[in-house]
Amino acid sequence: MAMAILRALMMERTRKMLSIVEVQSKAVQSFERNHARWAAELFSYALDGNSQSLQIDFSVSLKPPTEKEVLSKGSEAREWAQAWREDTFATCVEWVGKTWASVGWQEIPIRLTITSPEELANFAKKKTEWSLSKERCLELSEQWCSCWRARYRTLNGYPAGESPKQTLVDAVRKALPRILALDERDWGMLLMVLDWLTLNPDIEVYIRQLPIKGIDSKWMEQHKAVAEPLFRAITGRQGFTFAKVPNLYRVRFLESTLAPEGLLEMSLSTHEMNRLVRLPGCVFICENLISVLSFPEIENALAIHGGGYAVGALSEVLWLTRVPVAYWGDLDSNGFAILNQLRHHLPHAVSLMMDRKTLAQHLELCVYEATPNRGTFDRLTEEEHATLNLLLSGVQPLRLEQERIEWRYVLDCIATALQE
Repeated sequence: MAMAILRALMMERTRKMLSIVEVQSKAVQSFERNHARWAAELFSYALDGNSQSLQIDFSVSLKPPTEKEVLSKGSEAREWAQAWREDTFATCVEWVGKTWASVGWQEIPIRLTITSPEELANFAKKKTEWSLSKERCLELSEQWCSCWRARYRTLNGYPAGESPKQTLVDAVRKALPRILALDERDWGMLLMVLDWLTLNPDIEVYIRQLPIKGIDSKWMEQHKAVAEPLFRAITGRQGFTFAKVPNLYRVRFLESTLAPEGLLEMSLSTHEMNRLVRLPGCVFICENLISVLSFPEIENALAIHGGGYAVGALSEVLWLTRVPVAYWGDLDSNGFAILNQLRHHLPHAVSLMMDRKTLAQHLELCVYEATPNRGTFDRLTEEEHATLNLLLSGVQPLRLEQERIEWRYVLDCIATALQE
């Protein structure tokens, strides 16, 4: 008996008459899930000069009432049916006639079926979004057909009948959410940028040198995620070839005879560091600039300001693999994350003052680390892991900035490191 009642209750729940609002909710979900693919299919048709309509299959059972429900919910059932009859999309509703012994003949809506993206967008109240999707996809296809296709063939030596159609379609589908997020001004700029770059796909200029009105490094930085994938698909190139402003690293020569032309301090790119004629016997890389500026004179040594996570680019300094390297970072989780990153490129680098002894002797100078890095660090030593675990063991992670360490202690540690 209990199971029979449960089944009856479940049937009652599953047969609940779906309102227009409830079916619209399903339509919204379908639109959001599929509209980028639909727009890309229209784009694909347009590439072939085909203006055919796109057919979709959106069909939802309205869960019409049974004879018993019509008897028990007479006014509710009538209002429900009338709502579907008066709705704008009544023509999409399938109706059936039923003759029931208790209530006579009834015409009942049983299913909503929509076969075009336009109808679905209208029903889901997404008409504006769909119109914009179609409009911008068609603009892209027009640009491809009018000029980008010829440029692609010239660049890549393809026969007249060949084109990267599927690559283009996939790129447009993936880029569509970002394309729709652009206002009219930025959309126009994107088309101008793509047009200019397809004419000059291999040019190496700085972004600010692009001869396009309104385009600067900030605009390109903000819109690279949508511009570069489309550029790759349109040209067959790997990506933009803009000249990049090199990162500069503050370098301090700790021995005057080592310094070029006697210049003890300078800012150098990694390329320029590779051009140094006289190489040091050892290198100290510091997370913070003040530590670099405070280093004592050391024979045949130099100090480099690593700049936090920017330290990874120092892997481009080829001779660093051939000299002893010591890294001195803040005693916190991010300091160890940076050390771990450095060791992926310079596995022989040793840490300096990043141990439990240093932490214990300066514990009163610690502060709390606001944004700890709780990643997995696979390049730390046993002692470094133990120190990191201590820093993270409290309710709030600890942080000891390297500049806070007592200077006599620093000098003793540097002297010990040089003897090892």
